[in-house]
Amino acid sequence: MIWFLMAFFWFGLSECQIQAQSEVLHSDRKIEIDAISFKGLHLFSQQELSGFLHIAPGDSLERLKVIESEGSIQHFYALHGYENIKIQTRLVRQEGTIILEFDIQEGKPTRVDRVEVLIDSGLPELQKKIASYVDLVSGDIFQQDKLLELKRKIRDLLIREGYIGSLEESTLFESQERALDANTSRWIQIQIHLKLGEKIRFGYRGNKLFTRGNLDALVKDLLMGGAGKDFIHLIKNKIAEEYHKVGYAWVRISSYAVKDTLGKKIIFSMEEGPLVRIERLEFEGNDVYSSKYLEELFFSRASSLVKNGFYVEKDIQKTSELVIEHLKESGYLNAKVMAVHDSLGKNHKDVSVSIYIYEGDQTVVERWKVEGTRALSHQEVAGMLGIQTGVPLNLYSLTEGLEHLKKAYRDLGYLDFKILNEEDSEKNQSLVLYDQDYRLATVDLRVKEGPLYRVGAIRIDGLEKTKDFVIRRELAFSEGEILGESLILQSERNLRKLGIFSDVSIRIFEDPGHSDLKLVRIAVREADRGLLTWGPGIRNDLGIRLFSQLSYTNLWGLDHTALVTLNANRRFRLYHFPEFQAQVAYVWPHFLKFPSLTFRPTFSAGKTQYINFAAESITGSLVFEKPLSLKYRAQLGYTLEKIHQFLALDPVNDGELTVGSVSPKMILDFRDEALNPHSGVYSIVWLDYSAPFLGSSKDVGFYRVQWRNDYHCSLGKHIVWYFSARTGYEKNLNTMPGSYIPLIKQFALGGIGSLRGYQEQELNVQTLPIMGSLTYVNYRTQLDFPFAGSLKLGVFLDAANLLLDSYSLGSLRYGTGFGFHYETPVGPINLDWGFKINRIAGTEPYVIHFSIGVL
Repeated sequence: MIWFLMAFFWFGLSECQIQAQSEVLHSDRKIEIDAISFKGLHLFSQQELSGFLHIAPGDSLERLKVIESEGSIQHFYALHGYENIKIQTRLVRQEGTIILEFDIQEGKPTRVDRVEVLIDSGLPELQKKIASYVDLVSGDIFQQDKLLELKRKIRDLLIREGYIGSLEESTLFESQERALDANTSRWIQIQIHLKLGEKIRFGYRGNKLFTRGNLDALVKDLLMGGAGKDFIHLIKNKIAEEYHKVGYAWVRISSYAVKDTLGKKIIFSMEEGPLVRIERLEFEGNDVYSSKYLEELFFSRASSLVKNGFYVEKDIQKTSELVIEHLKESGYLNAKVMAVHDSLGKNHKDVSVSIYIYEGDQTVVERWKVEGTRALSHQEVAGMLGIQTGVPLNLYSLTEGLEHLKKAYRDLGYLDFKILNEEDSEKNQSLVLYDQDYRLATVDLRVKEGPLYRVGAIRIDGLEKTKDFVIRRELAFSEGEILGESLILQSERNLRKLGIFSDVSIRIFEDPGHSDLKLVRIAVREADRGLLTWGPGIRNDLGIRLFSQLSYTNLWGLDHTALVTLNANRRFRLYHFPEFQAQVAYVWPHFLKFPSLTFRPTFSAGKTQYINFAAESITGSLVFEKPLSLKYRAQLGYTLEKIHQFLALDPVNDGELTVGSVSPKMILDFRDEALNPHSGVYSIVWLDYSAPFLGSSKDVGFYRVQWRNDYHCSLGKHIVWYFSARTGYEKNLNTMPGSYIPLIKQFALGGIGSLRGYQEQELNVQTLPIMGSLTYVNYRTQLDFPFAGSLKLGVFLDAANLLLDSYSLGSLRYGTGFGFHYETPVGPINLDWGFKINRIAGTEPYVIHFSIGVL
């Protein structure tokens, strides 16, 4: 009996707690949410639904935001066919954490019984084409985005078929023919009724500048955008606009309709007129600045067509406004363009342009005042704002300076910094005060610095496998230190760069017990840790290729990574055996708690066919890497290789050897992107030193130094110029008779990576023993142009030499040519056609370098 009473009392207490938590959602008491969770999810992940929430951890609980979140989730489910979703929202307290919980009952889906497309005019061929677009089949879950996509495809098809002004209407009604089952809430039938517009073709007359293909594409884009009944007028205006853009200001476009056996055809007739040039451009109304100065200023800011003397009305108007912006920056705050007039020359090919401007009076800073600053001196503040007594007032510079000032204070830890009079109000005096004539200005800056904030407690949410200290070591701040805005942003960037989190956010909150402390809450979502990538490829020199990589990140929650890579290929020509390279690597960041020191042990094996020999190798390496700054990195590595050389042209080179070497390396990377750079410099220099005391065979001892410097320059409109200079020097250190640098360690050039127009490693001295030194230089330059979409055209010039026992920057062999490069979902397609310049007799005049997939 006692146990029964205790159970009854506990059940009643639990019910009261649940009821109280539910009532909190409808109360006005301020409660801060610590976390948000979902229950009952089967169709979508918590990450997908989080994007529809109007409330987040750290926010105060607001009933309206909760209701809006429920509505967004319900709408999302309905779009995917789940119309009967039910959501219950409650607050749950676990170990002092307040969790907003969304309990979701997804319900049964709505399914498609059948889809019909009805055309008022019959047309079985058109009906058949439309039917091929229907991808909502019987039994599918009804998804509204699929229906919208189907309707878009139908509209596009009708326009391509020439039906202009077609109407469509879709009807959804419940099907009475299908019985409900355990997996369906209702069945629906979809009917799309089409009323075809008039079938129209388009033709063009008098067009010399634009091709028919150009005009067809322009018309198609316009009609796809939803042109109405007045589409002919819109097309004429659009064509005229394209002519105006390229300097044909007097183009005249008329249209007429003809009927033939194929239906109605609209003909657009163009009178292109002459390419109009600017005969004279002059400014009127200017008193302060000379007409010559304004004209030079105008052409320095004009478009390329106007700079070359061609008349483009919109460009002239836009450039006139840029001139006025310059005048305002010089203190002429009331300057404006009054009018732009053009007058036709006698030969109707030239035009004179007159730009009427009003300069007004120049506004000069008479004095400036700063009130409320302590952390920065008045002179430092004035320098940021760009204000100085007796200098013209530049409002653009002042506005930009205010943003710099706010950022500077927030970076110093004054996160609540405010400019009290940035905006005019009844309580605060204006930031800039003018005299009656707007000739003198006073800048009166009034600020409130607020408290200097330090870091209070740091809380980390969302960790599943990752250790707490992995997060903390990436933070640019710690408890008790000054909390600047840039430190918060830098910490967030550091966490994202780890690559182990799919989402990272850092938010700060008031510390109820300390007015000068901020609580820092870091929320992360761990990403998938395993990744398998693979794919086929082809190169005309290496043949069919297969490459794959298996990586597993965040091992043991320590941000360690393991990678397994396997590549294999089978050559088309000069085939001897299948080739492969296999590698197992491990990445250990912050090795043994040394800051920013990364340790990379690697074990690899391979079997490769070179131009004059083949080799099998087993390699182990230990590499330490440390960033010296944001753009500089240093590496130090040790490598031990067991090599078996065979199939050499000279059998004396066959055999086994061991090479142990140390390799210091310096890397400088100022590129905008690592994988697809458009601008910036990349430079690397490294040394390989091998000797018997490092594990090499007794007759192996050499060193080699190499340097590479790449430069990318963006020339605008996706045109990129690339230049690379590379050089190397290696020397045999072993004085034993018959010792020389092993074949596998000798320089060899040629191929897509060094000297195009030559076969891979065609430039070599591998038939000679290198008892002294071997050197090379390699220059590469290429200019890439956009060709069509993702297709690029590149023209290139490569040059190189390979010299025995000497070094020269000249004595070069050259390869030149052009290539096409296309990015596809399965990898890049590259085709380079390289030609030898001054080729040696007996060698190929050209080489085609072709590849699909990773090079």
